[in-house]
Parts: sequence; structure tokens; C-alpha cells
Amino acid sequence: MSLLDRIADCATFDPTAYRPWRIDGTVYGLTAHAFADALAAFPDVFDVDAGEVRLATSLTTSEARTKAVAGVLETLRDHGLVPGWRGEHYPVSRSFHAEPILTIERAAVSRMGSKG
Repeated sequence: MSLLDRIADCATFDPTAYRPWRIDGTVYGLTAHAFADALAAFPDVFDVDAGEVRLATSLTTSEARTKAVAGVLETLRDHGLVPGWRGEHYPVSRSFHAEPILTIERAAVSRMGSKG
């Protein structure tokens, strides 16, 4: 794939193909509809509707969020929805200098739509 091919791929981004992923009202990523639908199977962790994906408000600490999301992602990995599992935690935060609100498996960063 050439550099121009990569640029063309970026230029075809369609935001309607994604739902925002929010934690405490703040968007932390954009999740493809199919993956969002898979997250809906875990209502104790994710509140999913046609417009967005929200992390459960009952998860109030970084540790609780990390543990709950890890369990979901491991299950989705076992069903083939998170390929390339690395066993490496990636911090999710509002900026590169902010404290992480949770950590997720690096292979899931693009699925969750977080900065990677």
C-alpha cells in the first residue's frame, strides 16, 4: 500500500459508522457499530444504545473500570472479536499527560476507538 493509498483511506472516514464511547460524559473514543453491539451483551459494564456506548456509572475507580472492561475484552477475544492479543495494558486518558481513567488491552485500543 502506497502513502497515497493510506491518505485516501483516511479521507474516506465516515463518522456515522461509529458511536462515541463515553466515560462520565466524556468521549474517550469512537466504536464501530458492530463492536458496540457486541459490548451491549455486557450490560453490567456497558450501556449501549443506537447513539453511543457508555461505561457503567457504577464503575467509579480506575481499578474497577480496568477490571470490568478487561473481563469483557477477554470474552470478546475468546470469540475472535479482539485479534492480536498482546497482554499489554494501554492507558486511556483525556490527553497524553492526564492520569489514565482505566487501562485496556493494547489489541483493543482500535476497537474501542481510543487514541493508539
